[in-house]
Amino acid sequence: MVALTLRVGIIIATRHGYVPVADSLDYNRIARSISSGHGFGNTVLAPARGPSAFRPPLYPALLAAVYFVVGYHIVAARLFTAMVSTAFVPVLGALGWQLGGRRVGLVTVYLVAIYPPFIMAGYGLQYEVLYLTLVTLALLAALKWRDHPQRSWLLAAAGVCTGLTVLCRETGVLALLPIWALILQRSKSTSWRLVLGRGLGVTACAAIVVIPWTIRNAVTMHQFIPVSDSAGWAIGGQYNPTVASDNLDLWVIPDLDPSTVRRVDALGPSPTEPQLIGAVQAEGVSYIEAHPAFPLEVAWDNTVRMFCLRGFYDATIWAPYAPWPAWLLKLSALGFWIVGPLGALGLLTRYGRQVPRAIWLFPVFLYLVLAFTVADIEYRVELEPFFLLSAAMLLVTGYERWAGRAYEPPAFTAVRDEADPIHQ
Repeated sequence: MVALTLRVGIIIATRHGYVPVADSLDYNRIARSISSGHGFGNTVLAPARGPSAFRPPLYPALLAAVYFVVGYHIVAARLFTAMVSTAFVPVLGALGWQLGGRRVGLVTVYLVAIYPPFIMAGYGLQYEVLYLTLVTLALLAALKWRDHPQRSWLLAAAGVCTGLTVLCRETGVLALLPIWALILQRSKSTSWRLVLGRGLGVTACAAIVVIPWTIRNAVTMHQFIPVSDSAGWAIGGQYNPTVASDNLDLWVIPDLDPSTVRRVDALGPSPTEPQLIGAVQAEGVSYIEAHPAFPLEVAWDNTVRMFCLRGFYDATIWAPYAPWPAWLLKLSALGFWIVGPLGALGLLTRYGRQVPRAIWLFPVFLYLVLAFTVADIEYRVELEPFFLLSAAMLLVTGYERWAGRAYEPPAFTAVRDEADPIHQ
């Protein structure tokens, strides 16, 4: 109720001042097109023409369902996002309960309900809270299967949630890494055929969810695009002479770089979106080949920007493009400056040490993807559930020592190996 009140209250208070721009505007455009029966719409990346696969489909499709039911109302779409953000609260709490026990789960619930970055993520028409909810459900299902390996449907659920996450943002495929690792860890005493079968089964469940959209792209775009072609746009906008000349290595729209514009102009007057993005990506790759040390510089600057290590500057520079209120962005930066260090220390606690290492594969690889492409406070929120979980473990450890309470072991510590005859 606290989470819902905060999220809905902010939306009601800002209902007259919020105007979607940039990514939010594009999600809104696609949702209106779908709800009115005109499909996903054409590309808006000039000078390209024809159909588009730039945005993953899940979030705008859900917004379209809202518009179809209640009509075109921005406030209704924002309230839907706020509801998803509220649903994320118990989902992450359940993951905390699974990883650290009841106390960790309850502390996680209270923290995520009031944590400013998650409130910010549910403020406008942005996909992040949907992404976080789905990936958390995938990890939760995999962990529950680890406790009860006879329940194969939990692995199938993990795969389906992963597929839905991919349809929200392509980096959702990284959720397969901890799931595969958990399967390998849980099945190490069984035959390799069973391990391989389980891993392929999870992957197949994820693929079944994604394949219809891949087929749509092949039919309409005449090219193999699994989900989105936006990765090439991100690469081309990050690796070019214009970015290199900026002390902050800040990503730019590719058509602001003269060398990229020349390559695009060579395509002719009306390229398709895949042709345009292919040229942009080729220019970015060429720049990396000519300057092999530049990605390391980008990774460092993106890390500084993502974690707001220069103060409020990096938190507020994107405010007009989201759009977010400056005060909410500053609160989000302050929130992470508190939770981030607590989360790092939480890894050293008894709770933190007992978390399966497989779980950390997702945030580590996601961080690497963000650091070497595009990263800011908006994308950092995809990493923050793991900081918050670890911070909750530190707080519970401190409480137990202060109050003299007994250590509460996580549920998964009692799991026996499948080869154990007692378990069988």
